[in-house]
Amino acid sequence: MHLKSLNTNGNQNGEYLLPENYGAFAAHIKSYVDFYKAEGIELEAVSVQNEPDYKVGYDGCSYSPEQMRDFVKGYGRSLGTKLMASETVQFRKDYTDILLNDPQTSNNFDIVATHLYGFNFRTMVSNYPLAKQHNKEVWVTEHLFNEEFDKQAANSESRNWPFIWKYDWEWLPSLKTTLAEELHDCMNNNFNAYVYWYLKRYYGMMGEDKDTGNPAGWYIYSNGEITKRGYIMSHYAKYATGRTRIEASLGSNIAAAQYAAGQASFLVTAYEGTNDITMVLINRSTAAKIIDIAVPAAVSNVSAVETTLAKNMASLDNSISSDKKTVRVRISPESITSFRLVF
Repeated sequence: MHLKSLNTNGNQNGEYLLPENYGAFAAHIKSYVDFYKAEGIELEAVSVQNEPDYKVGYDGCSYSPEQMRDFVKGYGRSLGTKLMASETVQFRKDYTDILLNDPQTSNNFDIVATHLYGFNFRTMVSNYPLAKQHNKEVWVTEHLFNEEFDKQAANSESRNWPFIWKYDWEWLPSLKTTLAEELHDCMNNNFNAYVYWYLKRYYGMMGEDKDTGNPAGWYIYSNGEITKRGYIMSHYAKYATGRTRIEASLGSNIAAAQYAAGQASFLVTAYEGTNDITMVLINRSTAAKIIDIAVPAAVSNVSAVETTLAKNMASLDNSISSDKKTVRVRISPESITSFRLVF
């Protein structure tokens, strides 16, 4: 039985789910959820459709914002678990505004989900008050960076990269222009989750077996070795997960203006736990920085780790002022550092 407007796997011609088959497709999703539940695996959430606004030759299905609304309105609570929508290729709020602004539809899904493909990810990542107004979390459910800079330099639409590195999965571009910046921007704009695509790959979080058909230099990590991107991710996974983001001031009008313009050499986000505060700091400058972290209450203990080109999550020395309300530390050049301040 085919459920789409044409009996094809892909949606290169805009093939869409026929409205009369919405119920059958909802039952199909629920059978998937029920199968895993019977195996002892509780799925956190499912999606209506991966990239409904993107035409592909592999398995795919097109949805307009109105079609997505109608499916969620009619069947969003029949799937057996939480529902996320709309997982567009880029953060297209025309797909999610229509879901949130319809009361019945808004009650039938749980998570605003998006991908962040395209060179303009920095403009896509923005605060989404409408989602918060309707008590929805905002998740990035897929993105990757895997470009060769020498190719991008010849592309008139490429970014104005600070340097022409060979590959964007090297340390400096990962820290300065791609993954670390995107993670920071997502956290700073109140996103609740970030999923990188994918885990085990030379441009992902962990190295893999070499493929002799690929150019030398792609596989700079051995099989199973944590990559520099893996360590960047671990700073947020270990120091932001399960916490509430709080404001962290850069301490100068010039720095604040640079930050707002996307030009800051120093980026910081902070998070509150039960009896502690954590911070993730990115120093994109070629110079070390001695910083003072001022907090409103006395600190009883401080721990810090940093990752640089030469170090991975290495312990970092610090000192606490006599009133225990200021922590001084030297931040290495071109580094990412995380703190935990216990009160």
